[in-house]
Amino acid sequence: MWASLEAGGMESKESRKVRDVFKGNMLVDGTRGIVHIGEVIEMVSDMFEDVMIKGPLAKEPCIGVKVILDDVKLHEDAIHRGPAQVYPAVREGIRGAMMNAGPLMFEPVQLLQFEAPVEFMGEISKLINSKRDN
Repeated sequence: MWASLEAGGMESKESRKVRDVFKGNMLVDGTRGIVHIGEVIEMVSDMFEDVMIKGPLAKEPCIGVKVILDDVKLHEDAIHRGPAQVYPAVREGIRGAMMNAGPLMFEPVQLLQFEAPVEFMGEISKLINSKRDN
């Protein structure tokens, strides 16, 4: 994965920190010196993928999002670093950051192909144009 990211123009130092690439979205671990990060990084990745499937606006999939995990404060007791504590914190943290970034929704595009005799083309064009305004 690192080689392909570097071939695409990403610096080597940053490409080594990429933890997950999911449907055109990227999770980067920008933390340094966090003792128990290895215990929770898989849960962070799971919630990253969950948010990318159901984004903050209308639960639509996300495209082209880069999430950088800058800092983590983990409880010293392992029992308090479980999924019940980590999942909601990560999920809502990513959603909140995305809402602050000003997310956009794109208009869906649909491609239609009609086959009909030439004598009906005028009527078909009028029908399609009348549906387009709705």
